Amino acid sequence: MITVQSNKSEAIPENRARVLLVISDSTGTDVAERVVKFVKSGFDAVVLVQYIVDMEPIPPMVSVEEEKRFFSEMREKGRRIVEKVISKLTSEGVDARFVGMHFGIADEEVLRAEKTLKPDVIIVGCRKSPLKGLSKGLAEKIVAEAKTPVLIAK
Repeated sequence: MITVQSNKSEAIPENRARVLLVISDSTGTDVAERVVKFVKSGFDAVVLVQYIVDMEPIPPMVSVEEEKRFFSEMREKGRRIVEKVISKLTSEGVDARFVGMHFGIADEEVLRAEKTLKPDVIIVGCRKSPLKGLSKGLAEKIVAEAKTPVLIAK
């Protein structure tokens, strides 16, 4: 498991809503389009962008060098996706902030972020139909466990 947190800790005014946007390499820019519409429909919010890759731990038989190279490539790919999403959101006038990147058990990390960031809504991108996506996937786990309302965006 690898987690990268943002170094920025700009305070979010109490009167603004917090949207935790959970993206992956397959849902990033598509879901950003929908978030723009959601936020611009009168929902004064700060969008907190979290990049997640749901994966099992790397087996111990993988060399340290291979593991470092693998995670370096994953972080770079994630950085590019996060930059595109934040650029899309900010170009549309949405206050968007990067809050973290995680490679590991995704639903557990989203639930940890829920506790620390205290969002008003969690938006999870989903490649498939939202109903198909609820079959034992990340979205289903988050919907079942989160205390915060969850919006699944295709």
